[in-house]
Amino acid sequence: MKNIKSPEEVVEHVQEAFRRYYDTQFWVKSQEIRKERENLLLQHQALYSEPLVELVHPYPASEDCIKVCDALGLSENFAENLVKIVFGANYKLRQHQAEALTTSLGSPIDGKHNVVVTTGTGSGKTESFLLPLIARFMIERKRAPLNGELYPWWDRHCQRGDQWLGVRSKLKGPNPGLKSLILYPTNALVEDQ
Repeated sequence: MKNIKSPEEVVEHVQEAFRRYYDTQFWVKSQEIRKERENLLLQHQALYSEPLVELVHPYPASEDCIKVCDALGLSENFAENLVKIVFGANYKLRQHQAEALTTSLGSPIDGKHNVVVTTGTGSGKTESFLLPLIARFMIERKRAPLNGELYPWWDRHCQRGDQWLGVRSKLKGPNPGLKSLILYPTNALVEDQ
């Protein structure tokens, strides 16, 4: 059985690591000075504060991706593959993820397909933009499949003098190119965590 630590033990371990860091990185020969420094750092929570533990309830995942995709005219196989690509296993969507997929891929009356998702940490905002993005890639690939084989340019027998051919040069279908640009707010996530 694994040795599972309690939250208090984890906090104590991290605090001890901070103290060891100061003792090794800013080592002084005098034991008295090291002890005085430790006492100063521990006073008034100068080195670390008491831990704040906040319980966050999980967001309910209640929307069946097969039903959402069916409403968009996409097959059950398409929905299963989409969920497998994004989540790695069979997974129900959260409401805002299903709405993002429907809005992005649906045919709204006003012609708008852009989605803004504002919800809490750990609610699945990343998946809210990945689901429609990957679904569009899958739809595009289904409409214009690639034919042929990859060209192994690294194999000496395939080289033709000084002419270099790319790995996709023997494939027939849509031209490769930039399909999406994602600007991701990692700093906001770090601050929230």
